[in-house]
Amino acid sequence: MVARSLRLRLMLLAAPFGGSNRAVLKNALVVIFGVLVAVFLGIFPRLVAGEDAALALQYDALISFAVLSAALLLPLFFDTAQLEARQFAIYPYSPAQITTGILVTALFSWRFLLVLLWLGTRFATRAELLGPGWPLLVLDSALILGAAIAFAHAAVAVQKWLLRGTALTLLRRVLGISLLLLLAPLGCFVLFTIVTKNDAQLLSALNASLWLPTVAPVGATLMTVTGKASFAATLWIVSAAALVVSVAVCYFASAKSMVLSDAAPGDSRNIDTLGLFVYFSAKPAGVIAARSLTYLRRDPRYRVSLLAIPAAAALAVFALWIAGVPPTVLSLLPLPIMLFLLGWALHNDVAMDSTAIWLHIASGIKGFDDRLGRLAPAAAVGIPMLFIGSSISVIFYGNWLILPVVFGLNCAALLIGMAVSTVASALTPYPSTRPGESPFLQPQFTESGALSAQLVSFLCGIFLAIPVIVFSISAILHENETAALWLTALASVAFGAMLLFACLKLGGWIFERKGPEILAAAEIYD
Repeated sequence: MVARSLRLRLMLLAAPFGGSNRAVLKNALVVIFGVLVAVFLGIFPRLVAGEDAALALQYDALISFAVLSAALLLPLFFDTAQLEARQFAIYPYSPAQITTGILVTALFSWRFLLVLLWLGTRFATRAELLGPGWPLLVLDSALILGAAIAFAHAAVAVQKWLLRGTALTLLRRVLGISLLLLLAPLGCFVLFTIVTKNDAQLLSALNASLWLPTVAPVGATLMTVTGKASFAATLWIVSAAALVVSVAVCYFASAKSMVLSDAAPGDSRNIDTLGLFVYFSAKPAGVIAARSLTYLRRDPRYRVSLLAIPAAAALAVFALWIAGVPPTVLSLLPLPIMLFLLGWALHNDVAMDSTAIWLHIASGIKGFDDRLGRLAPAAAVGIPMLFIGSSISVIFYGNWLILPVVFGLNCAALLIGMAVSTVASALTPYPSTRPGESPFLQPQFTESGALSAQLVSFLCGIFLAIPVIVFSISAILHENETAALWLTALASVAFGAMLLFACLKLGGWIFERKGPEILAAAEIYD
C-alpha cells in the first residue's frame, strides 16, 4: 500500500505541469512563490535576531504556530485533499494499511515539501547558533513536520466524513467568526507595539507563545539552549509528541469509519428555510437556544435591554471618574460591568415568553435544558465583547502583561451574571411587558416581587464576584509575576464555569418543581 500511495503522490506532484502552457506557467509561478515564502520564513528570524539564538527561536515559535494553524484550518475551509482513505476502499487493503500508506507518503506533496523546505532553511541558518545543541533542531523539526501532516489529514477527515452539508457550513461560519475574534486582540497588540515601539511587550508575547502545545518543540529547544529548566523542556517535547500521536490516532479512527462505511449522505435542506433553528440540534436545549436567539433578533424588548447595558456602565464609570479614580483603572471597568449586566439581564427571561412558557411545562422539558437554552442570547453577544473588549481595555491600560487576568475577570463576570439569572428567572419570576407592547411599559404589580427579585439577584451576583475581583486586583498589582497572572485567569474562568454549571442544575431543579407558579407569573396579565 505504501508503494502504491508513493506512486500516486509522485504522479500528483507532476500533475500541475502537464496541462496547457498557460496552466503550467501559472502553477510554476505558484510553486516558485511558495518556495520563496518558505525560504523567507526560514531566514527572517536570523536576519532580525542576528547572533541572538534565543530571539531567533522565539520568532520560530510564532512561525511554527502559524504553519500548524494553517495545516489544521485550511482543509476545513477549502478542499485540499488529494488522497483520501475512502478512495482505496475497493482495494484489498485493511483500514490500517490504507491510513498508514497515506500518512507515510504525505511528505511527497507540494504543501509538505514546502514545510520541509522551511524547516531545512531554518536548520541551515540556526545550526551554527546552537553549536552542540543542533540535534535539538532535528528533533523539533521532525515533531513540527509530523504535527503538520497529522493536523492536515485529521482536518480532511473531519471535512469529508464527520461533517457534511449544513454541519460543514455551520462549522465554517463559526470558525470564521472565531478566527476574527481571536485575530482582533492580535491586531490590537501589533498596532499597540508599533505605535508605542515597546519591544518589551513583543518579547513578552513571544515568551508566552512558547507555552502553546503547537510550538512546544521550539520552546523545548529554546529552554535547553539557554540552560533553563531542562525538565520543563523534556515535558514540552513529550507533550508535543503526545499531541502528534493523539491527532494521528483520531485520524486513524475516522479514516477507518470512512473505509468501512458508506459515504455520509449530504444534507439537502436549505439552510435558510428554518432560520436559526437549522444550526442547532433538534433536542430541547438546541431548540430553545434557537428560539431565544430569534427573540433577540425580532423582539424590541430585548434590544432595549441591550441598549441600557452600555448606558449603565457609562454612568458607573462616570461616577467613579468624578470620585477621582485614575483613568488607567477606569479603562478596565466598563467591560466587566457590561458583561455582568448582560448575563444578569436574563433574570426574568421566562416572563418574556408570556403564554408560550406553557409549551415547556406541558411537554415535560427538563429544567436543565430550559435553563441552558435560554443562555444563548447572552453568549452570542457576550463572547465577541469578551474577546474584542479585553484587548481594547488592555490597550488603554498600557500593559499587555495583564491581558490574561483581564480576560479571566471579564469571562467570570459574564458567567456569574448568567449563573445568577439562571436561578433567579425560575425562582422569582415577575410579570413583564407582553409581546407586541411597547418595551418601555411595565405592568402594574401590587406586590414587591419585581423590585425584590431584581435587587436580590443583583446583590447575589456582586457577592459571588467578590473573590474574583479581589484576586484579579491582587494579580494586576503584581503585574510582573507572569505565573500569578495566568493562574488567576485560569482560576477565574474555572470558578465562573463551575458556578454556572451548579446554577444550571439548581435552576433546572427549581423550574421543574415550580412550573405552575412560573406559568401563573408569566400569564398574569394575558
